[in-house]
Amino acid sequence: MKKTKFVIVCGFAGSGKTWLCKQLVKTLNYTYVNKDTICDGFTNYILKNEDANQLKNRDSEFYKTIVKPIEYEQTLAVCDENLSLGNNVILDSPLTSVISNYKKFNEYINLKKYNKQNIEVKVVWIKHNINIEHERILKRNASRDEYKIKNWNTYVATIKTFFPSKKINAYIFNNESETAFKCEFEKLKNWITK
Repeated sequence: MKKTKFVIVCGFAGSGKTWLCKQLVKTLNYTYVNKDTICDGFTNYILKNEDANQLKNRDSEFYKTIVKPIEYEQTLAVCDENLSLGNNVILDSPLTSVISNYKKFNEYINLKKYNKQNIEVKVVWIKHNINIEHERILKRNASRDEYKIKNWNTYVATIKTFFPSKKINAYIFNNESETAFKCEFEKLKNWITK
């Protein structure tokens, strides 16, 4: 029996997750789920009403410990609903706080559950390049990035270059240039569909 695919594309802000996901969805005709699309409205409302100083501050402890778990719970519920219908899903979500720790990753993404449901989980990690990410964040000018832009040095200090846990067996995607993207894209599509 053919397995349903659950592809999780993750990486730091500005790494090119959304662009890559949309190109994959157009090519593979999978269902696209974007954590920011699902959560931005209620997250901004919660942060604004919790404390005026925390408006759109996604680096606050309040966001990390209270709001973020709700975001992931709701986003994964949308993924699960689609997967249960037999739809292949591409999830666009950072997962930067858990990707380097297999135990934490498995708390967010219950791999045993998906395996029992004949769903194959594939993780794509976009290679980290802080200079390119900075350019992209400035260019997109999204409200969710306001805190990062205003506190860039503090933000950079918290996101050291790292890779996903080896146990996750993620595909490392190079999205640093148009040439790199074109070269990697075909390889990635083959890796996802095999």
